[in-house]
Amino acid sequence: TFVTGDRDQIDQWASRFGLSVTRAMNDQRDITHTLRTAIVDRQGNLVQTYIGNEWTPDQVLADVRVMVGVD
Repeated sequence: TFVTGDRDQIDQWASRFGLSVTRAMNDQRDITHTLRTAIVDRQGNLVQTYIGNEWTPDQVLADVRVMVGVD
């Protein structure tokens, strides 16, 4: 699991990335969420979001290279 915290913290974090979160009725720790992959810079700013799994490693690498000023 990547994200930890109380319910409000997780909901706020998820909303930054456009994620929807649904909790299981029998266990509030069990969640279902949409699939997004995000590039976040060192300051915690959202740089790029990829929806679903329709991205390639080369595309992500190119975006990271632009972010760090290598290209």
